This record gives sequence, C-alpha cells and structure tokens, in this order.
Amino acid sequence: MSVNKTSTSCLSLLSLCVCGCVCVCDPIPGYEEVVRIPKGSVFIHIQELNVSLNFLVLKSKGEQFFINGKLTIDTPRRFDIAGTTFHYRRPTDQPETLEALGPTNMTIIVMVLVREENPGIHYRFNPPVSRNLLSGYAWHYTSWSRCSALCAGGGQTQQVVCKKQTDHTVVYNHFCDKKSKPKDKKRACNSEPCSPSWWSGVWSECSRSCNGGLRTREVLCKRKISPTEEKVQDDSACTPPRPPLTEPCSNHTCPPEWLALDCNSTKHLSGLTL
Repeated sequence: MSVNKTSTSCLSLLSLCVCGCVCVCDPIPGYEEVVRIPKGSVFIHIQELNVSLNFLVLKSKGEQFFINGKLTIDTPRRFDIAGTTFHYRRPTDQPETLEALGPTNMTIIVMVLVREENPGIHYRFNPPVSRNLLSGYAWHYTSWSRCSALCAGGGQTQQVVCKKQTDHTVVYNHFCDKKSKPKDKKRACNSEPCSPSWWSGVWSECSRSCNGGLRTREVLCKRKISPTEEKVQDDSACTPPRPPLTEPCSNHTCPPEWLALDCNSTKHLSGLTL
C-alpha cells in the first residue's frame, strides 16, 4: 500500500503564525512525518482531528525520540523537551493534543505512529522571524510521487518546492532561503512480489535460409521478487496460453542456382545438345 500525504498551510504576516492540516490516507503502519517545527518557535499546538488508534510523536533531527518513540507508547504527561515544556494529552473520548509555549532551542519533528487511516492532524505554531517569513515565501513538501513499479519494489519521492504563502503558488527556488531548504524524501513502495508471468527469450537463427525453416526460443514462467531477483516457476503458475517455443521462418522460395556438371556425366542427360 502507499501513503498519500496532502497538506495545506497558511501564514499571517502580522502574527507570523504557520498552520496546516495533514491527512495520511491508505496508510503503511509505522512512522510518518507531519511537520518540522523550527528552532525558536512558540505557541505550538498539535491535535488529531478525530479519536483514532494512531499516536502523535516528537523527535529531533538527530533521530532522538522524545514522545512515543521506538514503538513504545508513553503515558500522557508533561515532557521537558527542547528548552520548553510539552503537555501531552490523550483523553479516552477526545483526540490527542500536544501543546507548548516555547521557544524551542532545536528543530522538532512532529510525526504520527500510523496504525489505521489518519483522519487528519492539525498543527499551528509561530516560527522565528526568518527571511522566508518576511519575504512571504517558504519551502513545502509536495505529495508523494507515483510508485516507480507496480510490484517487486519501487520507489517514491517527495520533493521540496518554494511557494508563495499568500496563494500557495509554486515559484522559483531563489525566492526561498537556500540554507533552510530541507532534503527531498525517498521511500520504498509496492514491495510485494509480482504475479508469475511468461518470459520469452530471443529467437534463434532460422534453420534454413529459404524454402521454409524453423527457429526456436526459450519460454519460462517467472516471478519477479525484487528489482534484482527473479525466480522460475512451474508452467502451471502462469496464465495460459504459453507463448510458442517454435515458429516457421524463411518461407520464401530459394532462387535458381547454377549447377556444375562433370563432362563425363553429360551422356546421362537426355535432350542436352553440346
């Protein structure tokens, strides 16, 4: 399965407040990034839109988990993280929330531990004043690309583009701060083996150059396991009919040829005048 991730964000240049909503649909179980909250941010609020079996996660850029990391679920409480206190709440009948006044002394990565389809996660924070915010342009991740393969392992990328904050149009990269540009993301997808299918080799040379010959080839039932591995299967595993192993070739008539005869053999030829 693939994870389709869409997000919207808004920016008020008066309050310098960044907000958005991320929905993870048709999910792959595991950790999925929601948003990166830059160093120096204040008034942080993160909340699931509905009650779900998923869990909010906080980690650093250096892969250090602070809340709900390494597939371990923490008890809701206060966490002293990145120079501020995060209040983690998980009522039984209300969505999860994470709140902090800030400012943070490092970049915090908000993630979700996916266990079921995500109804949506809303985020809001006030980042520090930067060139991007003052100019009205910021880096944004695009949606995941289509998987490069239908089966046996493909790849997806999530590119970073520069957008104008007022209308979310994509603009040239030089409008955004190069130093703050995050890296493109990559991940594997569609790792299930392909269904068995017929593989046909190259046809051999024709057995004759004219007057009808025959050429042959190898035909196997194969299953692609990964981008670099294939396994031969029994012919019964593939959908019939099997491609032909032989076919006729060089069916055109041979051209006339000169025939050289021994002089002594001419007496055996009737009607031949010398």
